Formats: sequence, structure tokens, C-alpha cells
Amino acid sequence: MYDEDWINPNWKTLIADDHEAICELLTRLTNKYIGEGDSCFDGHDAIELFTKALNNGQSYDLLLLDIEMPYVEGTEVVDHIRHLEKEAGVAEDQRVKIILVTGYPDEEHIKEWFTTGFDQYLVKPISKQNLLHAVQLLR
Repeated sequence: MYDEDWINPNWKTLIADDHEAICELLTRLTNKYIGEGDSCFDGHDAIELFTKALNNGQSYDLLLLDIEMPYVEGTEVVDHIRHLEKEAGVAEDQRVKIILVTGYPDEEHIKEWFTTGFDQYLVKPISKQNLLHAVQLLR
């Protein structure tokens, strides 16, 4: 599944999920295995945090993003982030890696979402093994 010897890549992370328990779980896992960062509970705040980090030259390396978010849906968040990166001249290999977090394992929707700029996906419930495997696929 994932390499047990894998060392924390020390990525700056952003977690956006409107379910507090999932956000807390992802925060604990990312802090321990991936890297520290920020979290928020809606799409508007995700865009705001990402924009601020990009403008300060401290962009995120990884975004874990729930597809169903208050105020701004996950796909809209991705569109906005990819647009910001393009305007800022971020090279494609330097863009934030985005993992879609969803409760819907419907393959048709997942294929559609991948065309919108996601790099990987996780289906809830999330486990340490599934998260680390998804992140390793992005390296």
C-alpha cells in the first residue's frame, strides 16, 4: 500500500473540510506524516488562505479538499486556485498537489473531477494507509 520507511516530506499543507472530525483527523495525520499547515471549514476560506500563502511566496505543497464545501464547492475552489497559479506563473510541476476528499466513490464523478485539476482522490472514511498511499503517488 505505502512504504513504511517513507519519511515525512515536510510539505506545507492546507486541509479544507466542513466536517470538524474529518478536519481534525486529517490535521493529526498530516502533521505527523506529511507536514504542518492550516485548516478551514469552507471553500471561501480555502481560497483566502491559499491566495495569502501564494502572495507571500509560501504556497502550499498539498491541499486536501472536500468536494462538498459551504459557500464555494470544491471544484470551484480548484478552478480558482489553478487560475491563481497560472496568473502567478507557477510552473505545472510546482503547483499545489490537490487530493479530493469525497464520500462518493462514484467513478464517473471522480473522472469528471480529475479534469478540473485534482491530482488524486480519497474516499471517506479516510485511513492513515489510504492517505499516505495517495500522497506517495504524488511524489
